[in-house]
Amino acid sequence: WIVGIILSCIILLIILCILFGLILGPLGLKGTEDPTKRNCASNSGGDFFMASVGFSFIFSWLLILIVAVLFVVGGNSYTLVCKPWANQQLFTYLDSQTIPQLNISHYIDTNVNISTLYSDCQRDDSLWSTLNFNQKIDLQKYLNITQYTDSVQNIIDNTNITIKNINFLTTDQKDQIMRVVSSGVDTLNFASFKSQLIRNITKIDLLSFADDLDKLANDSSLPENVTTELRTEASVLRRIDNHIKSNLIPAVETLDTTVQTLEATSENMPATLNKTLANIEEAQAYIDTQTVGVIKN
Repeated sequence: WIVGIILSCIILLIILCILFGLILGPLGLKGTEDPTKRNCASNSGGDFFMASVGFSFIFSWLLILIVAVLFVVGGNSYTLVCKPWANQQLFTYLDSQTIPQLNISHYIDTNVNISTLYSDCQRDDSLWSTLNFNQKIDLQKYLNITQYTDSVQNIIDNTNITIKNINFLTTDQKDQIMRVVSSGVDTLNFASFKSQLIRNITKIDLLSFADDLDKLANDSSLPENVTTELRTEASVLRRIDNHIKSNLIPAVETLDTTVQTLEATSENMPATLNKTLANIEEAQAYIDTQTVGVIKN
């Protein structure tokens, strides 16, 4: 590519010299003056013309040589290779046994030549069929599984298959489902449950009551044992309030969510359970009667 850039620059230089000569020559020429008294512009145009002629003589041999080489190599390649390749004459020559080393049949012991190999590859045929390997090895003899079907079927038919203890649900589990169905879960009064859940756990505010006990214990007129008992009870009330907030209230919130979920599904629960139980019994019957046949088939 470096040589190509250099040659292109040389040709460009010659063309630029010619262009400058054509432009500067007429610009500096006056019809009333003697041509021997040309100005600087006309002289520069003439110099550019002379430079273009000089460069042409200097480098023309190289360009001519390149054109000649390309013509000889490219023309002969097109005539001797490309045209015979396109009209298949080249393959006919290669198949004519003129060059024994190109005889493919000599190497793979099959009746195949370069022409058929090329045409089959153009049609995207498999290499196995292109090289005629089926004349040596009959793949159908090995790939035909029907010859093994009878023996395999006899083995399967004579095999004793016993399947036991496949139960989707036990009797107790079915009874539990039926008890849920008949429990009346779809008729429960969830409004009563919700009204109980939104009520306060204690009737009074335990923290306020504990503060009142502390204020009462600060009364100096009370005996010391009474004030100590009051402070102890206030501390117990605060611990109870903390336990309610950290344990009971989250449990009540979880219970409320569970009740809402149960309310959303309780209406259709009996029908859903009955349908599920029927599907399980149908699947159980199919497993008990058809499993052996499915395995053998």
